[in-house]
Amino acid sequence: MSSKEINELVNDEVFYLQINFLSYVVNVINKYNKRFQDQQMDICGLKNNLNECYNSILDLLANSKTNPNGKD
Repeated sequence: MSSKEINELVNDEVFYLQINFLSYVVNVINKYNKRFQDQQMDICGLKNNLNECYNSILDLLANSKTNPNGKD
C-alpha cells in the first residue's frame, strides 16, 4: 500500500468510524474473554456471564442506537 493510499484512509471519515466500531467490538469480546478464562469462576458465574455476553452481542447487533464510542 502506498503512502498516498494510507494517507487517504487515515483522513477518511468512514474508515475512522469503521475503526471505532471495530475497537468497540474487540473491547467487548476481550472483556468476556478475560472473564471466561478466570479459573475461579463457578457455574453460576458462568451462566450469568454467558447471559450478559449474549445480551451484549444482541444489543450490538439489534440496537440501531448503539454508539461505537460507548456514549448515547
